[in-house]
Amino acid sequence: MVSCGQTRQNNTGEAEMVEETMVYYAALNSLNQSITNQDVTGSLTITVEGDSATIELSVASLAPNMMHLAHLHGFEDGSE
Repeated sequence: MVSCGQTRQNNTGEAEMVEETMVYYAALNSLNQSITNQDVTGSLTITVEGDSATIELSVASLAPNMMHLAHLHGFEDGSE
């Protein structure tokens, strides 16, 4: 997880808070490999800016002709 936030001076010389950006990373691996016979790998990046989140998912070696779902969850303290 990466956190970025800072205070800066606006054009009147007053301090103002710059919106914080949180970035979360995860490495992905195979699930149900014995059924699919595929060694899936991938990565996930979630970028949270204010009240918006952007999710980038990159996966390789998925089994063909099958539905592939993604289920995401996490905890603020970084636990499982």
